[in-house]
Amino acid sequence: EREGFYPLLPGRRVLDVGCGTGRTVARLRLRGIDARGVDFAPAMIDAARYTHGLKDRVAVASADDLPFDTGEFDVVIADGVFHHLAVQGRLHESLREIHRVLRPGGTLCCFDRNGSLASLVMTTASLTIKNVIKGITRRDHFASSATRAEIPFGGQRDLQLIQDHGFEPVDRKQVAVVPFFAAVVVLNSIGYFVSSRLRRRVEPTVCRVVSWFEAHCNWRWFSVEQLLVWRAVPRQIRRTAQMHRSNVEPCPRKREEVMTA
Repeated sequence: EREGFYPLLPGRRVLDVGCGTGRTVARLRLRGIDARGVDFAPAMIDAARYTHGLKDRVAVASADDLPFDTGEFDVVIADGVFHHLAVQGRLHESLREIHRVLRPGGTLCCFDRNGSLASLVMTTASLTIKNVIKGITRRDHFASSATRAEIPFGGQRDLQLIQDHGFEPVDRKQVAVVPFFAAVVVLNSIGYFVSSRLRRRVEPTVCRVVSWFEAHCNWRWFSVEQLLVWRAVPRQIRRTAQMHRSNVEPCPRKREEVMTA
């Protein structure tokens, strides 16, 4: 259960960016958390409303144009989203929007690829399976990322990019290993090739098997994904810190911009 990794407390206002079918939003709401979700795919939002009864708690929206007020949320979750945004060339704008809707000191939690060799291998395998499914069913289940190479995410350059958009690192954990990632591929294949009902029936058993492997085997050398936790830094503090790091006295114009930001 991925949501168990998130540092969330009841009463927090949480936004799940790229919520898909809304499973995380629904589970967080059962824990007393004020969770909402957005996804750019209308079919996903329809499924979230139908399957979990979320209705007005989810909406069709793009990560780079969030329909919320500034500082509206305490926590933003991005589960497996950033590498897709990088493929689509919308990561910079999306990070700006996420920073905007977070309150000062708010938390960004993102699951994504860690850039390891195992991650590259599993990403390639996943992309191959996606294209096979698309070719057989003649339906695009995976939006634009299914037909393009998914950019690995999680290297030092990616982390610096997040930091440059107003976030400071808080925690970093390797949380998803090869058995987990393989289970996701298997479950998705069952859902697309056989039936979604069968997937829901076998999912608890598959998750128990994966949990046993992770508890009894040393799979940490084969981690595929990671959880990154960031804190949103107010814009003025961030600019001041950048000037201190550069050891350059700002010119009067730049000093005035910092004071009025």
